[in-house]
Amino acid sequence: MYERNIQNDLEVTYKTPFSVAAGVGVPIWKGILHVSGEYYGGLKEYSIMRGATFYGQSTNRELTPMITDELNPVLNVGIGFSLTINSKLGTYVSFATDNSAAVKKEEQLNDTNSTIVSSSLTSNIYHWGAGFVLNLKRADVTLGVTHAMARFPIERPIDFPGNRNGGLQLDPDGSSHIRWERYRFIVGISIPFLSDVAQKWENKVLGD
Repeated sequence: MYERNIQNDLEVTYKTPFSVAAGVGVPIWKGILHVSGEYYGGLKEYSIMRGATFYGQSTNRELTPMITDELNPVLNVGIGFSLTINSKLGTYVSFATDNSAAVKKEEQLNDTNSTIVSSSLTSNIYHWGAGFVLNLKRADVTLGVTHAMARFPIERPIDFPGNRNGGLQLDPDGSSHIRWERYRFIVGISIPFLSDVAQKWENKVLGD
């Protein structure tokens, strides 16, 4: 059963964790190895928004709506390698993590309390990327693709009817898994006309 209530001008408090990042690029052979890391501190459970207590119009029960959040410490890392094949062609590959800081817990929805957890996605996301760069006479062209993926379980919210043998077709106490994927295609064109114009003005001023 659903209860409906409208409240205005509620105070909202949103906190972000402390974070620190570092990275380094190391020349190797004909390319550069890039390594980076970023650490996020945790957050103790706090209330983002708390509504005033009201009585449900259907059940006449006292309800207190609230949105909370709590985050674990997390470390994300990234690694990439850019290779110069020749003066006209270069290529690159990369990998990065996007680990979830969400604390896995049950939402407390009952007769007297309605608590929603803001950060609920506990699955980690992994990012892959690759592409190449063309250094042409009049422009630099970048072409690439990135792929992100994650897999996370969800509870089965409904029971399916029984089969002919009298058993359930699907275990209501089990869980399903969702596989999420995203592809992004990168097309970049860099035309260094501003540097050419600046060079011409510099030569004109200096009399070269």
